[in-house]
Amino acid sequence: MERKCLAIIIVSILSLAILGNVIKTAPNAFAQSAVADQDVYVKYAANSEMIKGHMAKAVENKDIHNLVLAKAHSSHPIEEHYTILEPRINERNPELNTQLKAALTGLMGKVDTQSSADFKAETEKIGKMLDQAYEAVVPESMRRDIKFNAKVIIEIVTRASVEYGNGVKDGKIVADIEYQDAQAFRVRANLLFNQVGQMLTAHEKEIAADHFRELEASMNAKEDQSRIQSEITGVANEVREGAGIPASTTDQNQQAGLAQYLENVKALLKQVSAEYHRGNYTGADQLAVTAYLDNFEHVEGPLLAANQTQLKTDVEQMMRIQLRDMIKQKAAPEQVDNHIAAINAKLDQAIKVVPEFPLGVLVAMAL
Repeated sequence: MERKCLAIIIVSILSLAILGNVIKTAPNAFAQSAVADQDVYVKYAANSEMIKGHMAKAVENKDIHNLVLAKAHSSHPIEEHYTILEPRINERNPELNTQLKAALTGLMGKVDTQSSADFKAETEKIGKMLDQAYEAVVPESMRRDIKFNAKVIIEIVTRASVEYGNGVKDGKIVADIEYQDAQAFRVRANLLFNQVGQMLTAHEKEIAADHFRELEASMNAKEDQSRIQSEITGVANEVREGAGIPASTTDQNQQAGLAQYLENVKALLKQVSAEYHRGNYTGADQLAVTAYLDNFEHVEGPLLAANQTQLKTDVEQMMRIQLRDMIKQKAAPEQVDNHIAAINAKLDQAIKVVPEFPLGVLVAMAL
């Protein structure tokens, strides 16, 4: 009996010790999980804003009868951004997801068939659905949190910088759609800044506003990418500081080098293949979008600067269009894998021609 009691006591002590360790480590685990969850919502919010930016440019181009660019901006929301939004919306409101997806899918076709006024009204209707989805998906506590909104602003202006680098070279527009994307995303980031700026500290808010004004002037003047990046860095730093976000907790992609982006692409393409073989076509498509939009696009500007326009175009077509078409059409898994292998071969070329990659990284990525 005494042995049994002693055993019970020992087990109880061990249980308490284990519970104590759980309690000590749980806050850090929960904190890390909360940050990861918030980053998912940041991506959601930023892509929702970018869809609005595309639609604004579609309206602008239709008004001046540039139907080619109007169609391009009308097609990008469903091709590039909605994949990131759709799973969350469908989880919260399947009916709204069906309506919104149908509206975005049909928008390009209305460039030719609707008057400018009716087309603008259509984009405004879609904008209201996006707002409804945003409220349904993003928790109210985040929507009201200046740290969350600051991260969204930083995410959008970062994409504006990437698009500008692809659209302007030597003071001239070399790609209209990318230049207009940059302008559209700058506008959306500035609008959000104006909406939430009162929650920033006063000094940082004032300086960030100055950077936004300089950014607009520099983009309009088609100044060098280095000047654009300087102003965007200024916006990001002041917004971050004004929101009280430590530099180490901002989006990791802000700190990543070009090598990291290409490592991310290769890792994500490997996941694309795995999900595709499992029959998870939606998951594979989402990963393909992330590989291109959140990673390879950051390398496109340096490739252009290295006079590798054809290589940049090849990878863009292979990732953004061809791979996603294969997934949508449910091509044979072997065909998808072969295409991914071809993309990886092109990425290996990119590693060799962009001068930033150190030898150690080149060796690691070749393995």
